[in-house]
Amino acid sequence: MRDRRAAETRGRRGETVAAWYLRAKGWRILDRRVKTRGGEVDLVAKRGTVIAFVEVKAREKAADLDHAIDERRLARVAAAAEMLHPRYATKGEDVRIDVVLVTPSLRPRHIENAWIGRRMVARDLSPLRPYIRGKRDTRKTKPMTLTVACQMDPLDSINIAGDSTFALMVKAQARGHRLFYYPPEALNYADGRVWAKAWPADVRNEPGNHFTLGEPVSLDLGDEADVVLMRQDPPFDLGYITATHLLERIRHKTLVVNDPVEVRNAPEKMFVLDYARYMPPTLITRSYDEARAFLGEHGAIVVKPLHGNGGKAIFKIDEGGQNLSSLIEVFNNAYREPHMVQAFLPDIAKGDKRIVLVDGEVAGAINRLPGKGEIRSNLAVGGSAEKTELTETEREICAAMGPELKKRGLIFVGIDVIGGKWLTEINVTSPTGIVAIDRFNGTDSSGMSWDAIERRVAERSKT
Repeated sequence: MRDRRAAETRGRRGETVAAWYLRAKGWRILDRRVKTRGGEVDLVAKRGTVIAFVEVKAREKAADLDHAIDERRLARVAAAAEMLHPRYATKGEDVRIDVVLVTPSLRPRHIENAWIGRRMVARDLSPLRPYIRGKRDTRKTKPMTLTVACQMDPLDSINIAGDSTFALMVKAQARGHRLFYYPPEALNYADGRVWAKAWPADVRNEPGNHFTLGEPVSLDLGDEADVVLMRQDPPFDLGYITATHLLERIRHKTLVVNDPVEVRNAPEKMFVLDYARYMPPTLITRSYDEARAFLGEHGAIVVKPLHGNGGKAIFKIDEGGQNLSSLIEVFNNAYREPHMVQAFLPDIAKGDKRIVLVDGEVAGAINRLPGKGEIRSNLAVGGSAEKTELTETEREICAAMGPELKKRGLIFVGIDVIGGKWLTEINVTSPTGIVAIDRFNGTDSSGMSWDAIERRVAERSKT
């Protein structure tokens, strides 16, 4: 029974991959899993005036595809197609039998006109050379092909000129990976499965015409995806936390970037407390009295929400403390959690450095300058970026946290440092900055990210 279920799951996944592949080649999927008395057809597809009844075969090992189809099986598909073609084909349209062969980490193989009359045309499948999850055929090297599900904010809302998620998607597609897009609210769970209504996605660096979506599918994130990019923007609220709990249930099957358990356990302004020796004087509190005492000790302070993002709701209070009581009152009414209070750093006028680490290694950095009259340097609130280099203290900070980030499965992380020495945040939800970093430095941070992801997928396949 268990073997049958595994075969059915593999078959469904193979059909999803085959459908995506055919759509990418310009086919429209008319139907799936159509049963007749004569047999079953996995996919019915149309392109131009051609109707294809498609047999899909999926195997874990590429070598097993050599014997995945035979004349008897294709005869059953042909019998079913003979019964079904009046339903899908109109006068003047051609009808044929195709085969799509699917195996992990190898581009699907589409065999056209596999059956003519009563003769199987494509018997010899030996040209398939396996690339199985990092184990390469020694005769020829083939790139790893992954199914990548992108959990993110709406594609039509992003600014591709600076969006890190989009840069990751473009790089993934360039490497031959299959992309699917879905918003976090499309997640579902039942009977141990986690799936999403997802759209096959094609992306390109064309402002205003940067994506095309295919027909939506029900994508099983545990069985049909190799990688999930969890890239929706905060707030880090119950909706975000719930998404991490759902994705936690598939992390043993599918690589989730970043690891959902570790994202949940590392809120950006709390995880940083593990490296308090590099932080400016900091207080976590809901108390006006405590905030007032902290102000008296350190002079001007900054007050910000503990789970805020994008530079929102950050306030500077000068030494006199004017409006501090009102601000704490407003924060206490708006947020149930404590707030972060830090000594104000005049060096913010010189910029706030965003450093990106990929799998624990420095990918690059930019210096973000606040706009006129601002203390916030976030690019999302009007800051500007400039080229920069790391200081010795910043390198020390990265070296101190790099191994822990790698251990936790926090592959793509952005840290913020002021004045070359003061660590303020560790961003693990959907850090940004790689587009500007690569523009200034001529680097390839998204490529470095996919190197790390592909390496982890390959390592997982060996266990």
